[in-house]
Amino acid sequence: MLLPVFLALAAQLPDPRLIRPLALLFPTVILISAGGSLLGAGAHLIAVDAISQSGGATIGYLEWITLGLPASLLSCLLATALILWLFVPPDLQSAPLVLQRSTGRLTAHQKRLVAVLVMLLGLWTTAGLHNVSIVLIALAGALVLLSRPFTDRKTKEIFRDVDMELILYLTATIVIADAIIVTGADRWLADGMLSVLPETLARNRAVAIGFMTLTAVLSHLVITSRSARAAVLIPAVALPIAAFGHDPTLIVMVAVLGTGFCQTMMASAKPVAIYGGLEQPTFDQGDLFRLAVPLMPAVAMPLVLVAVTLWPWQLDLNTPAKDHMAAIVPLHPATASTSYATSDLVPSSSSRPVLRPDRVLATTAPPPKPQRSAPSRRVTRLKVELTIAAREVRQSVRILGQKLGLR
Repeated sequence: MLLPVFLALAAQLPDPRLIRPLALLFPTVILISAGGSLLGAGAHLIAVDAISQSGGATIGYLEWITLGLPASLLSCLLATALILWLFVPPDLQSAPLVLQRSTGRLTAHQKRLVAVLVMLLGLWTTAGLHNVSIVLIALAGALVLLSRPFTDRKTKEIFRDVDMELILYLTATIVIADAIIVTGADRWLADGMLSVLPETLARNRAVAIGFMTLTAVLSHLVITSRSARAAVLIPAVALPIAAFGHDPTLIVMVAVLGTGFCQTMMASAKPVAIYGGLEQPTFDQGDLFRLAVPLMPAVAMPLVLVAVTLWPWQLDLNTPAKDHMAAIVPLHPATASTSYATSDLVPSSSSRPVLRPDRVLATTAPPPKPQRSAPSRRVTRLKVELTIAAREVRQSVRILGQKLGLR
């Protein structure tokens, strides 16, 4: 959608040498700023669903803005400064940029577009009131813009011009992500990463956030789709780290925002491939490497800073998230029907919390406890059943991965 803006600006630049930094700036800001909006990436919807299922906070359109916008905005400013410093020639850094301005008023077509945009933003921000899915709202808005009087072309003609190569590329990345999960490669990678993190450090919030951030920003080198990265990192790395006593909302948000850094290779992100593959020369793979090295800390440091200082206050994480651990910790089927307390969880040799044998309470004589409502008991029972099912699936996937040679 921003490509016409880039082409209009590139045509008015005073020097052709400014096209490369401008072409790098557009996809970089697009990818990093996406973290400030719930609809900025499909990975965000995966994160919200995972947070909800793990017992975390309920995050809507406005809640996501308050969490994701500070880190995204700060990273965008740092990225812009890096591009201006690294790619703008010194003799052009203070050159004036005079753009031609349109003196005419908004046309009827432009006014209709503004009206649709305002309507979409209004429906997104009030999703908690009308309970209409933000995805459904976005699809409805897209269909409206593809119909008359918003376009002079027929809808069939527009769909014929869809870039099928880009869609096939996106489909391939999703298939690769599914293969990583089905074969057990995600667990193999996660176990290898978590094994290098001692338990004492894993229980430290700052260390856990830093480790999750580093894993997320480097994951694009292995998994090229952002949604696929979220689908792999959240269950394989983020939730196991949260089981050490951290709120899943915090760790999952760190994981999904860290995946916004993906400017190392042309195939790492769709915006990079679009702006790097234009007919006019823009940037090459060498330029991406030159930018990615200083850009990674420029993205990671603001995320860690916000997650350590601002998010605990926003999410009220002053106390350990024990209630969330019970929904995350893996259970053995043999202990599924046994009552236990979160305080009875101890780390095992595999750096994962397990039940302390001498603290398991017999189901025949459970201690007195407050009566729960029927919905609360059903939710608790459902969580236990889902946890058991997830463990059985992991065991099956692990066996399949071993047969395929993934040790």
